[in-house]
Amino acid sequence: MKNRQSLFFMGVLVLTLTLGTVLAGCQNPSDSGTGNGGNGNGTDTGGSNPFVGTWTGTVPLANRGSTAVTLTVTDSNWTLTASEDGWGIANGTYQRSGSNATLMVDGSSAGSASVSGNSLTFNINDGSSNISGSLTKNGGGDGNGDGGGDGNGDGNGNGGGDTTTKPGAPTGVTATALSSSSISVTWNAVSGADSYKVYYEKGSSDDKILAGTANGTSYTHTGLDANTTYYYYIKAVNSAGESGYSSASSAKTPSSGGDGDTSVPDSPTLSGSITGSGSSGRAFKINFVFSSTVTNIKIEGYAQNVWTGSQYVKGWKVITTLSGDKTSYSLPESSWGTYTDDDLVQIRVSGENSIGYGQTSQISYDRRFGGIYK
Repeated sequence: MKNRQSLFFMGVLVLTLTLGTVLAGCQNPSDSGTGNGGNGNGTDTGGSNPFVGTWTGTVPLANRGSTAVTLTVTDSNWTLTASEDGWGIANGTYQRSGSNATLMVDGSSAGSASVSGNSLTFNINDGSSNISGSLTKNGGGDGNGDGGGDGNGDGNGNGGGDTTTKPGAPTGVTATALSSSSISVTWNAVSGADSYKVYYEKGSSDDKILAGTANGTSYTHTGLDANTTYYYYIKAVNSAGESGYSSASSAKTPSSGGDGDTSVPDSPTLSGSITGSGSSGRAFKINFVFSSTVTNIKIEGYAQNVWTGSQYVKGWKVITTLSGDKTSYSLPESSWGTYTDDDLVQIRVSGENSIGYGQTSQISYDRRFGGIYK
């Protein structure tokens, strides 16, 4: 009996020592290996809600054109503002399902949004605003990694890397000769671009030369040779680098102007009104005044179906050309739909002399609220 008791207590002692060793090993991982932290290159997901954060980009706005905007999203609310002056564009709440959300204004559905990585696409149509576009999330992300030595370990790493990507190449590049020594170049805004570089080739040369930089979407190249063709290419620039070159657009400076002209006409001064009554009698009347004599006047509208040779796109389309002695043009209501974008009937006017067409002036009629804007 005595021997049995001794054996029992010895077994308890061995079991106790064994458990103590195991527990000590759990508290001190030095014998098991320490995990390595993950590289902080993960996508910033805003925790479990990928919408939370600050999103920026450039979108087209009625009466403002391409505008830099900021979308701020919390767990329950969103606010869209113009980045430059803080002008409040729209705000509300949202209902989320994974990476998709329904945007709400005053409790009613007013649009949608979706997230993919650091990109967000959205559209808002709340009766007073009709806006859509793509934005990029500011800030870096979190990454998780697993590590192992002779044992097992887990590690976490945080990354604050810059998630900005290079902008795309600009589109819609248009070069216009202003005089025998200057050419104007315009292009479409690129989302995420901070500035633009303007390059040119002269005549038959293939050497691209930097003409200058621009923060906006236009540049005037001066000091040029007369009777010479220049080819222009644009690059978009941000903190991540430069885009590739845009497609080229060319213009030829005139040798000299006849009738004493030394440059193309200045842009005209415009005014507008709605005349007539009834669906068959109303018209958008545009009056124009030029500071110099013009031989022809070109009237263009912003159309929904401009054929590029391969597809239909939105863009400016010639409505008619008038003789230089005309002072006004009326667009009948039956044609408003052809030249309407986001409820705005958009018209632009330019004059021509012996050197060529000059700069345009633009005027718009708001079909929803009845205002006329320049």
